[in-house]
Amino acid sequence: MKKSINLFLIGLVLLFSSCGKDDDKNNNPLNPGIGGTGSVSFTVALAQDEQQDLYFEFTPSTNVVITSMSAQCQTLGFNDTVTDDQIPDDIFGPNQPLYVGPITLNLEQGQQWTFTMQGKVGSATGQAFTATTNFTVQ
Repeated sequence: MKKSINLFLIGLVLLFSSCGKDDDKNNNPLNPGIGGTGSVSFTVALAQDEQQDLYFEFTPSTNVVITSMSAQCQTLGFNDTVTDDQIPDDIFGPNQPLYVGPITLNLEQGQQWTFTMQGKVGSATGQAFTATTNFTVQ
């Protein structure tokens, strides 16, 4: 089962919940962005499900537990952080990406997003990491 986080944007607020299943997402990354610091990096792409809804797809370079995630897009005036009480304690990895969506904001070509993830490598007791990834909508 793919793990996902639903992103509902009402104004500038992110509400997260865990759901999804294997056939929900086509592995259809569009313009992946790669970035990170230290022991973890993330590839960010857009993925589309069977209903044509768009999701941000975050694929870490190694298994991680995410405790905090922020998203910024200056063009949209969007800046929000989600903390560990809103993110499942699941382990995400190279074969188990994190999906955030469906995206309800109007994505336009050239928009620049910055995502910063914090968490632990391997498990909830692993080494702390911070990874920042830039993504441009194509």
